[in-house]
Amino acid sequence: MKILYQLIILFSTSLLLYPQDGEWINYTNGQDISSIVVDEDILWIGTNGGGLVKLNTFTEEKTFYNKANSGLPDNHIFSMAIDGKGVIWIATYGELTKFDGTSWTVYDAPYYNRYLSIDREGNKWIGTEYKGLLKFDGTNWTVYNRSNSGLPTNWITDLAIDKKGNKWIGATHAGLVKFDGFNWTVCMPDTAVYSLAIDDYDNIWVGYYSGLGKFDGTNWTVYNTTNSGLPDSFVSSIAIDKSGNKWIGTYGGLAKFDDSTWTVYNDSNSGLPINILGPIAVDSNGNKWLSNKGLVKFDDLNWTTHKTSNTNLPGNRIHSIAIDENGIKWIGYSHGLVEVDNINWTVYNESNSGFKGTHVNSIAIDKGGNKWMGTLSGLVEFDGTNWTLYDKSNSNLPSNDITSIATDKIGNIWIGTNAEMVGPMYYPQFVGGGLVEFNGTNWTVYDTTNSGLPDNSILSLAIDERGVKWIGTFHGLAEIDGTNWTIYNSSNSGLPHNQVNSITIDRAGNKWLGTGQGIAEFDGTNWNVYDASNSALQDNRIYTISIDLNGNKWVGTKNGLAEFDGTNWNVYDASNSALPDNHVTSLAIDENGNKWIGTFYGGVTVFKEGGIVSVERNKLDNFPNNYSLSQNYPNPFNPVTTIEYYIPKRSNLSIIIYDVLGNKVQTLIDNELQNAGNHQIEFDGSKLSSGVYLYRIEAVNRSSKAKEFFTITKKMLLLK
Repeated sequence: MKILYQLIILFSTSLLLYPQDGEWINYTNGQDISSIVVDEDILWIGTNGGGLVKLNTFTEEKTFYNKANSGLPDNHIFSMAIDGKGVIWIATYGELTKFDGTSWTVYDAPYYNRYLSIDREGNKWIGTEYKGLLKFDGTNWTVYNRSNSGLPTNWITDLAIDKKGNKWIGATHAGLVKFDGFNWTVCMPDTAVYSLAIDDYDNIWVGYYSGLGKFDGTNWTVYNTTNSGLPDSFVSSIAIDKSGNKWIGTYGGLAKFDDSTWTVYNDSNSGLPINILGPIAVDSNGNKWLSNKGLVKFDDLNWTTHKTSNTNLPGNRIHSIAIDENGIKWIGYSHGLVEVDNINWTVYNESNSGFKGTHVNSIAIDKGGNKWMGTLSGLVEFDGTNWTLYDKSNSNLPSNDITSIATDKIGNIWIGTNAEMVGPMYYPQFVGGGLVEFNGTNWTVYDTTNSGLPDNSILSLAIDERGVKWIGTFHGLAEIDGTNWTIYNSSNSGLPHNQVNSITIDRAGNKWLGTGQGIAEFDGTNWNVYDASNSALQDNRIYTISIDLNGNKWVGTKNGLAEFDGTNWNVYDASNSALPDNHVTSLAIDENGNKWIGTFYGGVTVFKEGGIVSVERNKLDNFPNNYSLSQNYPNPFNPVTTIEYYIPKRSNLSIIIYDVLGNKVQTLIDNELQNAGNHQIEFDGSKLSSGVYLYRIEAVNRSSKAKEFFTITKKMLLLK
C-alpha cells in the first residue's frame, strides 16, 4: 500500500487536500465563481475550473472538493441548487451530481447543463445551451425544446421557479418565458435575459443587457441608467434579501434598490475589488456574498474577501512547466510565472516583480540555475533576484514571440521564435522569426535566408548529447550538427506530419517527436510512428512528451494523457481519471516520479501511479526541514496505533484526525506548547468504522523572527 506524504504549506496558510486514491492532486484557481447557494450557515461556491468549495460562514472553515479528492465529475461547475432535504445538486458540463454530505451520485445528463432549479416535488429543472429545458425526476429525463413544446428557443440563459410551481425561463433573443406545466407564455420577447429573481410577492425581476425589468404578471417596469440609479446597463445577477431589497450585480458595480432608493457600491467608494459582478447570494444573517474577482462578503459595513482557490495558482491556463535541480517547479501561465517549492506558491507577474511579458510558452534552466522564459513579449532571464527582458528593441532577437528554449553544454541559449504577423487579417504577411543562438554577449540568427531552416516559425527545440540541435517547425524537422543542416519532412522521411510540436530525446539518443498526426520515434535511421490508428493514443495532436526514469514515455495530447512503456499503453482522460482537462499542454516529471501536468483549462494536476510521493525540502535553507511526521504503526491497525513525530524547536503543536471527506474526527493535541525532540502519541479508533483516515500535524514556531508554520498530512487504515 502506497502512503500519501504531502507537504501542504502555502505561504502562511495551510490547505488540507484529500486525494481520493492518493494518485492525483488537482491544483486549481477557483476565483472565477459561477454559482453561490446558501444552506443555513453553509455557503456552497461553485467555480469555473476550481471545483466546489464549502464555506462555514460562522467559523470560516473551507473544504475544497475536486475531481481528485471527491466524487465530483468535473471541476467546472455551472450552477447548483439545494433540495428540500438539504442535499446539494451540482450541474456540470454533461452531468448532474448529488452530494448529501457523505456520498456522491453522478447522473449522466443528456446535454450541456447551465442553469439548475428544483421544484417542491423535488424535480430538477435544467436550462441548457442549444438543447432546451430538461426535467429530471430522479429516474427519468424529459426534454422540452422548440420542436416539441412552446419553448421559443433552445438556448436557456437562466431559470427560476415561483411559489405556484411556475417555471420562469430566461432565453437568448426570446426574452422571458413562463411554463405552468401545460402552457408556454412569452412575457418579454426579443431580448436576451441574463438573470432572474422572484420576490415574496411573486414579482419577477429580470436582468438583461440594457437594464432591469420588474414583471408583476401583467405590467412591466423598466429601470435603466437613464431613469434610475442603475450604474450599468448590463445586469448580470440579482438577489433579494429578507427585507425585500434587491441586490443587483452589473458590470459597473453593485446596486441596492429598496423600491424607492438606489445605493451604488463600486471599486472607488467601497471595498469591491472590481466593478464586474457575478453571482450574488444573501445568507440568513443578511450578509451579501458576491462573486467579484473571487468571493467577497458585505455585511452592510465591512467588505471581506475570501480565497476560493486551493492554491495560489493565478490561472487555470498552463503553458509550460520545468523542474530545477532542487526540485522546484516553475510553471508558466498566461500572465506570468509561478514558483512552487512544495511549500510556497510564489507568483511573478508584471505587477509584483520585474517579470515582463505574457504567455510563458517555454521555460529552460541553465547550468547556473538561471531560468529562461519564452513569452509573447520576448525572452526573460531570472537569476533568482534580477529580471532581464530581451526583445527586438534591445537585442538581435528577430521576433518577440518566443516559442521554445534549450541550453547547450557550454551554456549557450538556443531560442526558437515565431514569425510575426503584420498587415490586415484578411491578407497577413509574416516577418522575422527563426532560430537564435545567444552566448551571453552575441546573438546569431538562423532563418530561411541564411541557413537550411525550412521555416521561420519554430515550435520546438532539443539538444542531444553530441550537441546536435533538433528543431521542430511547421514545415518539418531540422537537424544541425554545427555545420550541416538536414531536413526531414513528410515527403522525404517517415515523419507523419510536418508540424513538430515537441521533441524529447531518450537515453539511447532516440528522438521522440510530437506532431500533428501522432508520435514519431527516430533512431537516426529508422522511423516508428504511433497514432490513433495503430496504438491506444486517444488523439493524434501531440503537444508534449516526457520520459521517466524507467524509460516510459508520457504523452500529452489534445484529448488526454498516455503512457507508453515500449509495448503497452495506458490512457488517462477526464472520463477515467482525475485529470481535470483533456487538453494537456505541458508535462514534467520530478525525481520521485510524480508527473506535473499542465492543462489548457484545468490548472495543474500531479499524478503518480500507486500514490504520489511528496518531496522533503531538505535543500531549502528557509524551510524548517527537521520537522517530521512518521508513518503510524502498526498500519493497518485495529483499534490502536502510534503516531511519532519530531520537532526541532519549541513549538505550538496540534495533531488532528480527519475522515477522507475532510471532516474532523478527533483532536489528539490542541495547540500544545512542546519542547524540541521526539514525541509519540496513541490514537484509539475503537469508536470509528473501518476505513481510511488522515492524521495531520500542525506546528508553529513563534520564537523565530519570521513565524514558521509547518504541516504534514498522512493516511492510515483502520481495519476491524
